[in-house]
Amino acid sequence: MSLLIMAEQLLLAVKQHQDTQLLQTAMATASPEALQTDLPDDTAKKAFWINVYNAWIQILLRQQPQAYQHKTRFFAKRQIPLCGLLFSFNQIEHGLLRRSAFWWSLGYLHHPFPSVFERSHRLAQKDHRIHFALNCGAKSCPPVAFYQPDELEQQLEMATANFLEQTTQYDAAKHQVTVSKLLLWFQGDFGGKKGVGKLLRKWQLIPNNDPQPRFFYAAYDWQLALEA
Repeated sequence: MSLLIMAEQLLLAVKQHQDTQLLQTAMATASPEALQTDLPDDTAKKAFWINVYNAWIQILLRQQPQAYQHKTRFFAKRQIPLCGLLFSFNQIEHGLLRRSAFWWSLGYLHHPFPSVFERSHRLAQKDHRIHFALNCGAKSCPPVAFYQPDELEQQLEMATANFLEQTTQYDAAKHQVTVSKLLLWFQGDFGGKKGVGKLLRKWQLIPNNDPQPRFFYAAYDWQLALEA
């Protein structure tokens, strides 16, 4: 069974509150070469790592919800076993999906000397839509959904549209728009503030005749909110 299918089944089992131990073991003991053969392109990599990230957030925080009190440590800890290696959530999100980006740089700075593994397995091109697919366990996070390579483009477009529509408020009278803090924390991934504006206009959340509204960022609710 390929890593892609196992990741989908793992997330399904997690959402259905089924035992995931056999899948965890199969993925942990898979050959390291499978990360190359089973994930040959960016489409496969995005689907796989998003599903793995979202599944393991649920697994680990159901087991130890108190770990969320120390978020910096939780996201940095190597605790996700795959193919004989241990991964952290930071490594998956910022190293592999965001191409070695520094998490604290708003998306503008990248590690100049990433590891050989990271250079070999990270995405070839960044995709800002991953921010609307990853769920870190917080109440303000996007919802958990399944991602499949053959439907990924449509799924990421839908995830982006749904999240932005639910979290964006435009006030024409005040010439301002309030958006999720995700659009600030990863501003560089979106092409800066102009890129954020372009994205909001694409989904008709700000009008074209108001090209430069003032931006405000809604407070992010970090309350732990796992799948029911």
